[in-house]
Amino acid sequence: MIHLRYSNRTEELLRALAGDLAAARAAGRGLFEAVPLVVPNPQVETYVKLGVARENGVAAHLETKYLRGHLAAIVAASARDVALVDRATLEGELLALFHDDRRLAPDDLTPVRSYLAAGGDARDATDLRRAQLAAELATLFDEYAFARPELLRAWRAGRTIEGAGAPDDDKRPTERWERAVWLALHGRGGAFEARGRAEGRRYLDLPTFFAGEDARALVVPPATYIFGLSYVARLYRGILAALGHAGDVFIYALNPCREFWEDLDDGRARRARAADRERFPRRRGGTQLSLLPESERSPALLGGASGDRGSASGSQPDPREVHETPALALWGRPGRESIKLLNELVECDFSPRFSEPPADGGAPTLLAQLQHDILDQMDFAPIVRAPQLMDARIFRDEPMGLREDILRLPFEARFQYDHGQNMLFLNFEKLEVKSIALVNAIRDKVRALCEPLGHKVYAIVNYEGFVLDRDVEDAYAEMVRDVVERFYLGVTRFTTSAFMRAKLGEALAKRAVAPHIFESEAEAKAKAGLPHDLRPQ
Repeated sequence: MIHLRYSNRTEELLRALAGDLAAARAAGRGLFEAVPLVVPNPQVETYVKLGVARENGVAAHLETKYLRGHLAAIVAASARDVALVDRATLEGELLALFHDDRRLAPDDLTPVRSYLAAGGDARDATDLRRAQLAAELATLFDEYAFARPELLRAWRAGRTIEGAGAPDDDKRPTERWERAVWLALHGRGGAFEARGRAEGRRYLDLPTFFAGEDARALVVPPATYIFGLSYVARLYRGILAALGHAGDVFIYALNPCREFWEDLDDGRARRARAADRERFPRRRGGTQLSLLPESERSPALLGGASGDRGSASGSQPDPREVHETPALALWGRPGRESIKLLNELVECDFSPRFSEPPADGGAPTLLAQLQHDILDQMDFAPIVRAPQLMDARIFRDEPMGLREDILRLPFEARFQYDHGQNMLFLNFEKLEVKSIALVNAIRDKVRALCEPLGHKVYAIVNYEGFVLDRDVEDAYAEMVRDVVERFYLGVTRFTTSAFMRAKLGEALAKRAVAPHIFESEAEAKAKAGLPHDLRPQ
């Protein structure tokens, strides 16, 4: 059976989990009996363990896994003749395919052959393209298994899909070679069929296994606890349903609103069944906070014109279908779909653990009012002080570049000069150099640091995870030669990547720059041969 706990606050979900664990122990589960806990990441794992220990006094034998790992363990215990096709298995078979000229011969695979050959005659370049393409397609095919089952069914039948969900016309050539690659693995006589026949096993992905397996034959723990998953693909509905038939599954999910909201109209969401809507109370007021200027709001968010979202006759709008909370209607589609999936699993029978936004006794903040509005879809007058313009990147079609903002060091922070040691530290870890502009920026920064000193410095450069685009290799190597001659007494470099050591070393050697690059920072410092007194003379 599936037990669903909803809350708008993680703290309440944690208390619900701790209460369920305490109840299970009171019902007879031993203190040393393993408790399967499914979490999305290590941070949530630590949060849950500490929280359960704080609530119950002990957090014993919480056996944490990610959802894929938990399901793989169930497959291994339930069907020993099944080998799971996961991302790593796909990547291995794709690499084998890209090394086999005979299997790459079909016309539909011409784009793949052309891509691999574009690396030139250098074996390393071709191998790199094989590895990169295999990794990308393994991720893509793995996601298709959970998110695009109708596409894979069409491919297996030798056709493509039309209508809703079909690729755009300009994407059809890409779909054609993707389908050919996928069929080379999963199709009749493909790699997995041949491998399974040779090994006496069945090679299946998770959705295929759970779709074809009798839930009563599954070997599952008596109870499984799933905490904090923000999104799961729609095919997990059938998987979770199968687990619920075989044992108890407790799901603790964040939900921003205690009312039925999965059908809020953002111009894409479909209308929900009226019977489902009746399960939830309605507390909305008439005027709601909007994140968009009135000129840009859709008619649905403004209340709609007569007939826009009205009754079956289209003459009058349904009063319950207007003035929806815009902030909630604009909630991301994945969040809406996840809530819908969970509601369908339990037929909207869940345990509510919602709570009002915390207040410190003073005037409510804009965030608290927004949370309150979303929770109950109620009217309020927002307090707005010194509004700031939103990041313009949000409204552009291209990627926002958040990865650079969040995960990467600011450019200026990559350059540090130690006056005491006369040492310049260049931290190029995970730096991606793909333009001449960035090459020049590096040169300018080194010059700005070193020229005012009036003497040369020693340098250590961290190339761990460094990416150098092929088009700027020559410019980068020339820049390195220039700064070495003008500003450095000596320089050592290090990276664990054998490929980068070979690639960068070759480029530097061509320009008579010492090409040796060490494997670690410790080795670079130990073998640098720098004098003990690094101060300028």
